[in-house]
Amino acid sequence: MGLPAQKPHFSAEDYLAWEPAQLDRHEFVDGEVFAMAGAEDRHVTVAGNVYIALRQHLSGSPCRTYMSDMRLQVAAANSYFYPDVLV
Repeated sequence: MGLPAQKPHFSAEDYLAWEPAQLDRHEFVDGEVFAMAGAEDRHVTVAGNVYIALRQHLSGSPCRTYMSDMRLQVAAANSYFYPDVLV
């Protein structure tokens, strides 16, 4: 009986060095790397509407609103994500 294929295990540092050179974005979850799928029109429209509403609501506050190109580190989970909208 064959053995299952081994997934490569990345450290956070390995991921941060490797990911910028990739054509597609990837998320990192505690050593595992996942390619991100493209989004449909409805998804992008909803994310854009949420971004605009949050940005208008937070205008004049010290908070900043970001769209999907901003990477988020969740240190407690040893993970990096690209959320659709981030405050």
